[in-house]
Amino acid sequence: METLKEKLKESDLYSAFREIEMPSIITLIHVELNGIGFSHEECETQKVFMQSKLTALEEQAYLLAGRTFSLTSPDDIAQVLYLELKLPPTGEVRNSDQGRVAMPTRKTLGGRGRGQMAKHFSTSKEALEKIKNLHPLPG
Repeated sequence: METLKEKLKESDLYSAFREIEMPSIITLIHVELNGIGFSHEECETQKVFMQSKLTALEEQAYLLAGRTFSLTSPDDIAQVLYLELKLPPTGEVRNSDQGRVAMPTRKTLGGRGRGQMAKHFSTSKEALEKIKNLHPLPG
């Protein structure tokens, strides 16, 4: 134990070991001996509640988009946000006589792929954060 204590002190971890790790061992022993309680009834209640919340959020998204689409498909989400709702992927807008207009962001492929997207619009958390103030759907 003295070697461990010395190594922990050298690494400046002894106080964390003494104040956090050691006291938690008692709790872990109780869990190991007794197990953790689980209520199937409460789990089912929570599952129904979360499913209803998820359904409500999906319906709200479809209403905001004006159509149904796959909320688990980055391609569908990009199609709705950037091509149909015309939100700018960069989050930048400019004012014009017709109101707020999305800035052009990329070119389409020419030739046989005419009209196809040159690359996928990002639907990452960071990308959605940039446009959340422009429309309620990504917010």
